[in-house]
Amino acid sequence: MSESTPKVYSTFTAKDKDSDKIIEYRIQDIPEDKYEEAVNLYLEHFIKDEPCAEARKLYENKHAVIELTYLWREGIKSSRLGVACFKSDGEMVGVNILSITAKDDEHSIKASEKNLKDMVAVMDYTMEQANIYSKYNVDKYLSSLGLCVNRDYRGRGIAKELLKARAYILKDLGLTVTATPFSAIGSQYAAKGAGYEELFEISTFKAKDKDNESISEYKIQEIPEDRFNDAIRMLIEATKEEPLCASRNVYENDETKQELVRIWTAMLKARLSVGCFKDDGEMVGLNVLIIKNQGEESLFVSEDNNIRDMMTNMAAIHKEIDIFTNFNVDKYLTSLGLCVATEYRNRGIAKELLKARPQIMKNLELTLTVTTFSAIGSQKAAKSVGFEEIYVISYEELKSRGFDFVNEFSDVYKIMAMKL
Repeated sequence: MSESTPKVYSTFTAKDKDSDKIIEYRIQDIPEDKYEEAVNLYLEHFIKDEPCAEARKLYENKHAVIELTYLWREGIKSSRLGVACFKSDGEMVGVNILSITAKDDEHSIKASEKNLKDMVAVMDYTMEQANIYSKYNVDKYLSSLGLCVNRDYRGRGIAKELLKARAYILKDLGLTVTATPFSAIGSQYAAKGAGYEELFEISTFKAKDKDNESISEYKIQEIPEDRFNDAIRMLIEATKEEPLCASRNVYENDETKQELVRIWTAMLKARLSVGCFKDDGEMVGLNVLIIKNQGEESLFVSEDNNIRDMMTNMAAIHKEIDIFTNFNVDKYLTSLGLCVATEYRNRGIAKELLKARPQIMKNLELTLTVTTFSAIGSQKAAKSVGFEEIYVISYEELKSRGFDFVNEFSDVYKIMAMKL
């Protein structure tokens, strides 16, 4: 905490910048006359290297740079919380601006620039999923506005020492918990080395772009509210090839599409659904999720003939399986829509979307997820991530039972489950 005489939390030795000479470094509060130096360190060494900022090229975005500068400058001035690493000659080589996040805060970070809003949405989602307040029974915790080390001084344990200082700061503030989203591999390793435990993970992966030549980075995350319309458009487009919808030519039926939009919108508002986003923000896949509770009325009740037939078929099969009794649960995670944009298929996106389920289940304190997989591709993706078949029937046999969903895309209808 910044005072007239900054508190020193630790000292350690490591190599200097350009030689094998061993010098002393110290971790201390950031003095007020060093605030601008701390902000400049972020501007020079954080926004060019932090994965989310680099993916959106924030260092080339004048409006984002202005907003970030204000965020860091006002953040340290208002909280007067932050630690830095100094060399013995006084040069600042690492910084970690801190803040206190309280349960009643609407958002810890305000942002108006679109790319920053997206980054904040990801951070908010990860912290919501980590469920800090309930897990640790607290109403506030120590958080961070960014961990940064001068790139010329990386590999010297500076990030780890900065993070270790939080234990002392927690005691000084009378707090018991610190929690932070770590986006870079280096900071994740440093946090683990300093004694942090992992609560929630958003997966990122690399695959070919739609041109089939260049490689892009993709991430799996919650679908923010301002992307709901994008999600709905993608789901509607997917009805052209989803076997049940294709068998009824749903894409050409405005009434059925309108009902599906109602259902999907309600599910998206539950804020459980996940999307796959490219590093430029384009949504290329999604999985709409909802919790099914024993005895509750279905969200999918509809007067539309096509939807009623689909749901009646699903209800009959689920009654035959008796999921609640056979798995000894009173609720489980389920889905009504797994889709990948046509030009991005065969890149493992469906598999990555499904791999998010176990983490979501843990955060919701659920032990089971059950989903109907109607298409060959989604069935293969589900099997590859650990789903097991609990019911398999051909579309021809379904037709003989009075549910005609025979289609050109798939021969078999499967219900698959994963249990933690």
